[in-house]
Amino acid sequence: MSETPAPPVSDEGQDSDRDLSIEEYGHRAYVGPMAEFDVGAARQFNLLTMLLGLREYHHFLEIGCGSLRAGRLLIPYLMPDRYCGLEPNRWLVEAGLAKETGHDLKECRRPIFLHNSDFALRPFERVFDYILAQSIFSHTSQAQMATCLREAKAVLGPDGLFAASFHEGEEDYDGDAWVYPESVTFRFETVERIAAEAGLRCEALAWGNQNMQRWVVFRHADAEGAVAEFSDLSAAQAEIAVLRGRLESMERKGVSPADLVRMQERLRFVGEHPALQDALAKDPALHEAVFGAVSVTRPAR
Repeated sequence: MSETPAPPVSDEGQDSDRDLSIEEYGHRAYVGPMAEFDVGAARQFNLLTMLLGLREYHHFLEIGCGSLRAGRLLIPYLMPDRYCGLEPNRWLVEAGLAKETGHDLKECRRPIFLHNSDFALRPFERVFDYILAQSIFSHTSQAQMATCLREAKAVLGPDGLFAASFHEGEEDYDGDAWVYPESVTFRFETVERIAAEAGLRCEALAWGNQNMQRWVVFRHADAEGAVAEFSDLSAAQAEIAVLRGRLESMERKGVSPADLVRMQERLRFVGEHPALQDALAKDPALHEAVFGAVSVTRPAR
């Protein structure tokens, strides 16, 4: 990660659906699409709690906590002194505390923040049950990823889980620098190898992401058991939730009709997953909850 200055104040650009000005909410735009700030946080929170088992008493670390997109849900969920965040851009954390959580919550829950840019995690001086790095490895070099994973191994509890996402591609980024706001790609095999060299095991997760990234979980190489299996039905529902959110954002922002059609077709394709279709056929309420007004035709068998 690298430190960058706060963006200049500007009167240009507003989020059309919520009338959020860049001047007031630039901290949201810096970490991703403003229109997906809420669901982006929810997806991370649900991954940690519903799939991976995060409870309020666990010690938790977020690498690249930014403007507290996920933190605004995790800080009140966790007990005092349990949330830690690493973020080189101090201004982002300050904006998140001022405009997303409020300073009263900071006083009540006492989150802990460090602002180094070299992935040093041992200065937190604690062992973590869970670590999160959402879309961090979509910007790092291989050397930076290796440093982060070595540091994570040093502070991850024996049964701890480290959830992370990255852009999977056919080629590996071979540069030395942190790349932002653009992103880089890695092959899954490369991430798996770097993790193994750090003494961690890498397992793939099926979980939706607003930037269509691959989710993985890292564990100690000698950890017993496996992460709970994610059912085909749950995976399909998570993917549909992601696609539907993107479709709604595109519609609100006046994206071209061709792009809308492509997203609608992708949504229909995912909706034709056999496990999901079986469940939808038996539960009309589930159909409405998943698709809303989007029509999905059941494929012939």
